[in-house]
Amino acid sequence: MIDLQYTEGLLKSQAVYVDINDRFGEDGASPVVLDIEAVNVGLANLLSTPVGSCGPIFNPTFGAILLEIIGEPVDQVTAYKIRSGLIQAIETWETRIILDMGQSDVIPDPTIPGFRIRIAYRLASSELSGSVSFQLKT
Repeated sequence: MIDLQYTEGLLKSQAVYVDINDRFGEDGASPVVLDIEAVNVGLANLLSTPVGSCGPIFNPTFGAILLEIIGEPVDQVTAYKIRSGLIQAIETWETRIILDMGQSDVIPDPTIPGFRIRIAYRLASSELSGSVSFQLKT
């Protein structure tokens, strides 16, 4: 049985953000995620949705340019395009967070081949901070 009132050390009533856990049903995962994890779910949805594909909120401008980068050279110029596109998408659609650009990176890595990406942020409503890291293969 899952306790919906207490998840990962934070009382649900104390949480600022609540979202559906995309891993619900796996190894007893809770059906909801709170605060940092809720924002991470939102970021995953945003960054995996191509602009113009009518994302989950049915807005044709929702999404990020990451899939448009596939096939581009693995270099600093493309890294800059990715970084700019991420900033634009996150500042437009994920207003729950404030980006920490000093701790965020888009690094070309020809061994992938692609880019290693880290997005660091803090919640706009508190001092809680979080980050997501992933690879974008081109």
